[in-house]
Amino acid sequence: MSHTPVSGVAAYFAQFEGFEFDATRGIIPEFDRLCSERSWGKKRRQTARRKLNGFIAEEFNAAYGTLDNDLIQWQTLSRELRVEPVPDSVSQCKQAVKRIHVNIVDLLDARARGEQVRLHRNMHQLAQYSIRTGKIFPKKQAKAGLLLKYLLRQIY
Repeated sequence: MSHTPVSGVAAYFAQFEGFEFDATRGIIPEFDRLCSERSWGKKRRQTARRKLNGFIAEEFNAAYGTLDNDLIQWQTLSRELRVEPVPDSVSQCKQAVKRIHVNIVDLLDARARGEQVRLHRNMHQLAQYSIRTGKIFPKKQAKAGLLLKYLLRQIY
């Protein structure tokens, strides 16, 4: 029996024997379930979350790319963020994406489910939602991918 290599978020969860990751439930709810099942305390949970963030960045980069000047990658991201019409240049895509308020974890969850991602009206709404749900992606981690940095917003 051959196994397909697992990458991104699924690879993170695959490290834990006996844990069956269900992408349809969402990354953070599944992370919370893992922590609960393993009875991890605050310190272990924080360490695990930092590691998970690296896998989230990997997943984003695999889905959307890492090149700052690749029009196809930018247009793919723009389509999933419901930018209409989809811009014809990288600079137009960047400008459009900068105006979008989306939670990065939600973007990946929606992609995994084949659904449209939830967009927020403004930065304040995005910040409140991200804090309430615990779906916060650290700025230093996100800078690993050039496209990813365009979705970063100052939450705190």
